[in-house]
Parts: sequence; C-alpha cells; structure tokens
Amino acid sequence: MILVRRSAATIALALLPLCTTSARQPCPPEENPGTVTDFGRRFESGRVFEPTLEVPGTSIDPPGESVKYVRAQVSLRRAPRNGWHLTVRDAKYHVVQTLTADDFTGTTPRWTPRVYSPTLWLDFQPGPSSTGRDDVAFVIERYQVMRDTNRSYYSQQGPTVNFRPLYALGDARPFEPEYLRLGDVTGLLMGGSTDDAWACTVVAVAPDMVLTNWHCGGPGERMSAARFWKEDICPSTVIDMSWDDDNVSQEFRCATVVAHEALDIALLTVTPAAGARLRPARIRLTPPANRRVTVVHHPAGDRKQIGINCEVVSWDETVDGRRHFTHKCDTHPGSSGAPIFNANQELIGLHRKGFDFSTATCGYTDKVNKAIHMSDIVAFLRTNHKALADKLTVFP
Repeated sequence: MILVRRSAATIALALLPLCTTSARQPCPPEENPGTVTDFGRRFESGRVFEPTLEVPGTSIDPPGESVKYVRAQVSLRRAPRNGWHLTVRDAKYHVVQTLTADDFTGTTPRWTPRVYSPTLWLDFQPGPSSTGRDDVAFVIERYQVMRDTNRSYYSQQGPTVNFRPLYALGDARPFEPEYLRLGDVTGLLMGGSTDDAWACTVVAVAPDMVLTNWHCGGPGERMSAARFWKEDICPSTVIDMSWDDDNVSQEFRCATVVAHEALDIALLTVTPAAGARLRPARIRLTPPANRRVTVVHHPAGDRKQIGINCEVVSWDETVDGRRHFTHKCDTHPGSSGAPIFNANQELIGLHRKGFDFSTATCGYTDKVNKAIHMSDIVAFLRTNHKALADKLTVFP
C-alpha cells in the first residue's frame, strides 16, 4: 500500500533549479545544495550464480576506484534444503554474513550487509547430505556501491559544524546515556531506483513505523517528483538503525508508505530483517519553554551524529506556505527527516530543510534550518490515518 497526497503547488525541496539566466552559468554543484544525499550508484546485474565443487564462489567487483563499500541483492532460484550455507565475504575473505535456506522466503531477494572492501565474495558450501552435484542457482539481482569521497558541509552556523559522532571516537568524552539512547530511535534511510541511490534520516515512532520527509522518496532533481514514493521505491528502500561506528546492520524493509507532499512527511511501515527491533521515540506535542534542542542525524549518509543544545530561533514561522519552527542545529543533505528532541529527550519536530538558497545569486538568503512540528504531523495522521496515529506514543 502506498498513499501519496500531492498539493496543487509542488514543493521544490529536492528540485532546486540551476541558475539559468543568460548572464550566468549554472551554480557550481558544491554551492547548490540538495536535500538528500547522493548515496553511490546502484547497478542492475541479473547474473546467475550456479556454484559447483570446482567453482563454489563468485565475486562482485564494482567498476572504478575508491570503493568504500559494496552490497548485493541476491535471490534464491533453486537449491535443496540440505543444510547449505552461502557466506558473504570481503576482499580478504573475512566472513561478513552467513545465509541459509531459512533466510530466503519464496522469490524475495535479500540484501547483504555492506562489505567494506572493493570486492564482495559469495561463497557456497553444500550441506552434509549433499551429493556434491546439487542443482543450485542464485541470482545477483543488483548491487550498490558507495565511493569514498570528501563532502563539504552546508547549513552550518560557523566555520566548524556543531555536531560530532554520537558514539565517542578516540579521546573524545562519551555522551551521557540519555543522549546515547536517542541514537536508538534514529536511523539511516537508503533509497534506490533502477540505477540511483540516496540517503536521508528517519526516526522510529512505533514498533513497526518510521517517519521521514516526503522528499526522501527520490534522489532530488535526478527524478521527477511525480515518481517519489511510487510503487517501485518502497520495496527498494532499506532502513538501518545501526549505521554508526561498527560494521553491524540492524535493517528493516519498507512495506507500505503514507506520504503527504505539502506537509513533507512520509510514514513508513517496516518489516525487520534478522530479528531487528524498533524502539519508538516518545512524542511531545507542545513546544518546551527551553529553546535548547538536540538533533541526531546522518549528514551526507555518514555515521550517526549528534548536535546538542542547539538554539531554536522561532517556534512559529511560515515556510513554503506551512507552519515550521526554525533552529540553528547544523545540517547537511541527508539530515532530512532527522528527529529534533527537547531537553527531556522527547520528539518535538522533524528536520526538513536547511538554509534557503537563491538561484539568482547562487547564495544563501538566511542562516536558519527548518523543522516540522510533531503536533502538525500527529494532527494530520489523526485526521486521515487514525489507525496509524493510534500506534504513536504521544504526550500533550
């Protein structure tokens, strides 16, 4: 089920136009920000892997250089249920994941974890009752490649960003447990179409639901907004609640979507992979008296970051024809959909967009970020999708 509500006027969030006047060249890409993060490339494959005693494995070697990681979507075409194992390995043959027949349901493809190496190996080991000549076939449906590139930040208040990795690195002092727990409800959205991949941030709002922005249903200007969250997008969307400083995934698959373009929200019902569980955030509808807030996000598709004690500028601003609040938490493309918490670690808003950008001057016109009130989101769900709204943990 995919429900998409569209307004009469299309929001140009992820479709910022280039400077196209005759007197100007288009804005340089590094100066013209997007709202979602380019998350590598997705390659269609369709290659059939039929392991034998002589050739039990096959590799995926993405083209190009500077590969940060690769992951593959694999389906089982045929195999006996005799205790076989399909092992996912990195370039040095380290074990990343071991799959069995129980991991494949019908013809549904399965994504492997991200493998941090330039090569991904699939290694088949037959079961103990195998004859050695089993009729086995897998299909490598497609694979996704993330390249190791440097990105510059935007929508930040000073020369350095006011956030840092949620989980302390090196000599950095670890955050208090109440802040670390905010990472439990925050995850990375990895969207994809036939040959594109993008990233945003999500927040868990029920045991089987996450919330993000409508404009995270596509890769920005590389896709028509009319296709955002259409039937092929949700099945290709993966949520990882453990995209941080380890190589462990806690993944969920998108099952259904309720999306509203004008409000710029998308509520995804998700199903877990490999026993993953969601712990939902507590929602507070009233703005706190204290203007200090915290944001947890995945800027540029990076590991989980946290900005503490950012300042709210205004609780009531009209942006793109709708009520927002503005804040000074630094963000980046990919931060869209990030949860904003009050001092009691309650969810009060959903980050939506960064500084406003002028294509006439190829520069910013303000220095505040914009967020949607949770009260407006909950009101919309209670009016239009009461059964879903009833799943939320909401405080007045």
